[in-house]
Amino acid sequence: ADGVRDFIAVKFLLRDESGRPYAICGIATDITERKQIEKALQASEAQLRAIFDHSFALIFVKDLEGRYLRVNRSYEEVFGVTDTELRGKTDYEHHPKEIADAFRANDREVIAANRPLQFEEQVDTVDGRRQYIALKFPLYDDSGRPYGVCGIATDITERKRAEGALKKSEERLN
Repeated sequence: ADGVRDFIAVKFLLRDESGRPYAICGIATDITERKQIEKALQASEAQLRAIFDHSFALIFVKDLEGRYLRVNRSYEEVFGVTDTELRGKTDYEHHPKEIADAFRANDREVIAANRPLQFEEQVDTVDGRRQYIALKFPLYDDSGRPYGVCGIATDITERKRAEGALKKSEERLN
């Protein structure tokens, strides 16, 4: 009545005392619902992956010990490192100590606060030192325990330079 269904089937021979087969037995399990859930999950993952990798913002996920679990394409380009190369490494293996110290302190603050927090962070990129505004928030497992921190960082270097130039101009006028 529901149309085409998906099954997984197991077949085996039944044998008599002498070992001769006398029947084929089979067990079939309807896996239609599981297949539908898998397709929905694949579509959802593809959608999130597209958002993740096509964002101009830098997106990163770290575990509670500060090890990178994943970064997006923009992050790879800005720092000249691939997601695969960075996976499992900490900020201390990727950034100068003073920057890594600041990142780690901010990540810990997010976990302690148990809510999203925003930070201005400076970092050395392939194009030199840049300033970012980073929204960081805790990530939770199925039981509600935090397992990591996700960050979404937007480059504000040009805005900061313009603000500084405007401030200097205003000071000269005064």
